[in-house]
Parts: sequence; structure tokens; C-alpha cells
Amino acid sequence: MIHQMLLGAFFLAAAIVHTALTIMKGGEWLGRRLELEHVHATWIVLPVGLAVASFCLPVLYSRDIDGPLDDVILAARFFYGFASLMWVALFTITFFKVVTTHNSDDRIRHSLSTWIAAPCVIGMADYFICRTTSAYDMAISIEQCKGSFVQNYFIGIMFFFIFVWASMPQINFFGRDKFNMNYWTECFALDTLAASSAIFHLIVDDNEKAGFFFVFLTIAVIANIVAFMHTLASMIRRRSVFTPEVKWGPLSFMKLTHEAFRGAIPKLSDALATLEASDELAIKEFAALFSQFSIVHEEHAKAEDKVIFKTFNDYFKDHAKKWNDDHSEDHEKMMKWHASINVLLGPDKHESAKAEALRNLKAELPVFFEHFLEHMRGEEDNLQPIGRKHLPLEVTKQISRDVFHLSTAEVLEVILPFVVNNVPRQQQRVRYLKCLCWSLPERAQQIGAIVYRNVDAVMWERIRVEIRSHRA
Repeated sequence: MIHQMLLGAFFLAAAIVHTALTIMKGGEWLGRRLELEHVHATWIVLPVGLAVASFCLPVLYSRDIDGPLDDVILAARFFYGFASLMWVALFTITFFKVVTTHNSDDRIRHSLSTWIAAPCVIGMADYFICRTTSAYDMAISIEQCKGSFVQNYFIGIMFFFIFVWASMPQINFFGRDKFNMNYWTECFALDTLAASSAIFHLIVDDNEKAGFFFVFLTIAVIANIVAFMHTLASMIRRRSVFTPEVKWGPLSFMKLTHEAFRGAIPKLSDALATLEASDELAIKEFAALFSQFSIVHEEHAKAEDKVIFKTFNDYFKDHAKKWNDDHSEDHEKMMKWHASINVLLGPDKHESAKAEALRNLKAELPVFFEHFLEHMRGEEDNLQPIGRKHLPLEVTKQISRDVFHLSTAEVLEVILPFVVNNVPRQQQRVRYLKCLCWSLPERAQQIGAIVYRNVDAVMWERIRVEIRSHRA
């Protein structure tokens, strides 16, 4: 009796909280103007939770039911009715989003496994309600209950095989990211599929069809064990579990360009430190490195002044003025250093002129690098939060498109390889390209061709695997 009361208390608390969350979220959908980018398959957790409540009620209070319109049955149908409606509506809109948009962030793809969980849980809820009601209503056949359940169960199986195929190398839609807590979503979906398989095995009572149950139960057990071990390892290493996930969007390519500058500066500093006026080959190599750096620096500053910071200043008057002024001063310095490098490259220049030019470069460039690193930190601390917190998603995508079209094709042949080759991590390379494809899906082929022409075969293959098309 105490055990039953505790279960009832826990169930009541969970059902009330989940129903309240569903009501509040539904009101939020009505009251806020959302874009398709905001639609998320995780929303399907709300009807799934209601369906869980609807099939728990007939199980927990089976002894208290005394008719087809008993309070327990009515409460179960209360949860089930809205769950079945919202599952269909949310599946339709999330399916449309997945098919028509970019799905750039691998982490949000895990939430699609709710497409497996929802029909399985709703099928179990419908079966328990129908079976319980059939004991008091002769018009309802137990065979009807079985047929409705099997239909929902087979929907879950079909989605399972679709997801397996989408995980294969030729599509590579799922399972591309390292372990994170989102993988538990798949475990939940497999658990619901295994539970539905168990009910299917019981109601069909056919040993030949028992394979479904054992196969899906085995898969669910293995998935949960693997996820648990990864979670345990992450907790020990203090990663992924209690660490907030990094957020990114269309404008993140600017921050990643900063990371590329940070990766290029040590290369330039090392080349400059060992540079001799008599070493023509080293001078040419340094000139090539500095030329790339200065081109990207010039285009980056132009994009910030004409597009990004202009928008920021529209929201907060003159907030970016300090960094706009830095760009003007740095442009003059770059012209001066280009002239010094041309002196080093000139075959008819006097040795004393070359030595003077080299001394100026070695004295001034390290100071500029320190200034530039501080400049980028200032932008990231004071300006980038405007883009993250105040600009609507559509505005950030438009900014990204304007920045891309600001540069000529010849300049893009320098900018894209510079960033891809100088950011330190593979994840940053992939994310940089995904940011561009997010806002410019129609330019994905051009972007891919530029990268293909300017990286080595190994890096291209690694990038190609993770970004298979403009939808990747």
C-alpha cells in the first residue's frame, strides 16, 4: 500500500510539472514570432511525456478502475488526446525543417530520435487505455487494441531503419560528432522501441516474431552501456557533462577568422625572427606569408567597418568607433610594411637600404602583433556579444551574405584557405565552412571548390567527410 502511494505521489508530481511545461511552451509558441530555424525536434519530448503519463495511469491504478468512464481512464485520455495531436503536428513541421534546411550543428540531429520514441510511446499508451476500457465496454475488441498498437510500433521500426541508413558512410547524417549528452536521446528512443517490442512479443505470441524483441533489447542495452561508460569517463575528465555547450551561428565565422590570425601570427613571428637580408628564398617565403596575412586583415577590417560594425553602431551608436579607428591606423601601417618588404625583394636596392628595411620590420611588426591580439580580444569582449544577444537570426545571416559578397572571387581564394589552414583544430575548420554554408547554401559549391584548390589531400578528405553537401 505504501509502495503504491509513493508511486502515485511521484507520478502525480511529474505529471503536473510536465503538463504545466507543455501549457507554458504551447503559449510561448503562440505568443512569440518564431522562424523555421527555431523549430527543434526536442519539442516532441512534450507529447512523448504526456503519452508516458497516459499509459502509466491504467498500469498504476488498474485495480481502482470500475468502468470505461472511470476517472483514471478519463485522465489517461486527457493526456493521450493532446499527445497524439501534437505528435503529428510537430513531426510534420520538424520533418519539413530537416528536409529543407542545413542541419549544420551535428548536436541537434540527435533530437530527431524522438521520431522513434513518439509513435512507440503513443502506441503503448493507446494499447493500455484500449485494453483497460475493453474489459468494461463490449463494443471494444481486444483485437482492435492490438491492431492500433502494432501500427504505431511498425512506424517506430521504420524510422529506426531510416536512421540506420542515414548513419551509413554514403549519407553520414548521424553519429559524426564526439560523445556528448545528446546521445542519451538515442538511448531513450531505443529503450522505447525495446519496450514496444516486448509488448508486441506478448500480444502476438509467436516465437518466430520474438526476434524483434531480442534484437531491439540487445541494441538498447548495448547503447545504454556505451553511453553510460562515456558519461562516466566524461565526468572523471570533467568534460561534456557539466560543461555548457558552445553556441555558434552564422556570424561565428568572424570569430574563427580571429583564431586563424592567432594561428598565423606565430608563423610570421618565427619567419621574421630568422630573416636575413641576404637570404632571398627566406625573404620570398616571408613576403608570401605577410601578403596573405595583410590581404585577409584588410578584407576582415573592411567587412567589419562596412557591414558588421555598421550594424552594431546602428543598434548602439558609436559603440564600435574605437575599433573602426584602429582599422584606419593599421591600414596605414600595412602599406608602410609592404613598402619595406618590396625593398627587401628589390634586386637593385642597396644593401644598406635592405638592412634598414629589415630592422624596421623586426622592430615594428612584433609590437603590431601584440596590438592586434589585444584588438581582437577587445572586439570579442565588447562587440561580439551584440551579435549573439541583440541581432535576430535573419539579420546575422544577411550580414554573413553581405560580407561574403564584399570580397572578389580572387580575394576569396586567399581568405578561405588562410582561415582553413591556420585555425588549429579540425572542428574549427568544419565549423567555419558550415557557418558560410548556413547563410550561403547557394554558394556551397564555390566555397568547396576554393577549399579543394588550396588545401592538401589529407585535409580535403577530412573536411569532405564532414561536409558532404550544402545541407551538411
